[in-house]
Amino acid sequence: MTVPCAARIDPDATEDDRWRSAPVGLRELLAAAAPGGALAVRGLGNLPATVAFLEGIAAEELPADLLDVHDEAFPLLAAAVAVKPGVEALR
Repeated sequence: MTVPCAARIDPDATEDDRWRSAPVGLRELLAAAAPGGALAVRGLGNLPATVAFLEGIAAEELPADLLDVHDEAFPLLAAAVAVKPGVEALR
């Protein structure tokens, strides 16, 4: 699943940012909803991609190499894969 989280992550409070869909908040929400399940969560995107999104610039208008870099401090999306207990774990 992916959820929007276009905002800067405070480097001094990375584990405390739970009031929006930041990766740490999504991880906590999914872990509470499916205890014992396998879970992988990460931030996707970077500052230029987030600015482009907010300005309405299409991904096709940006250089591909700019979009290939993911910066955990400036995620555009939080992405998660969750597998319930008893199902083969994530690879």
